[in-house]
Amino acid sequence: MFEKLLESVLVQYFGKYIDGIDEKSIQVGVFSGDLRIQNVSFKPTCLDELNLPIDVLFSHIGMLSANITWSKLGSTAVPITLSDIYLVIGPRKDWAKKDSNFLDKFS
Repeated sequence: MFEKLLESVLVQYFGKYIDGIDEKSIQVGVFSGDLRIQNVSFKPTCLDELNLPIDVLFSHIGMLSANITWSKLGSTAVPITLSDIYLVIGPRKDWAKKDSNFLDKFS
């Protein structure tokens, strides 16, 4: 029950960037605050907002872990650790230099 509720909250916040969050991938210690999400991946569109000249071709996140202090949730930061990351990127075909302010920062 709690995992299903947590899954919907995690998908709401991370669903734009991470694929594969479901009850099977989530392990949570309700009282300890330990959260682990295993064997998920970045969505191919996760870097689109940055307007970089790269595409995510393949990705794998072995584990996303966090320790949540429930009594301070909302008032303190929750550190998140990603481990065993495999990321394959390639050049973006439809990216044009004139369309981005990214390179202007370095000129």
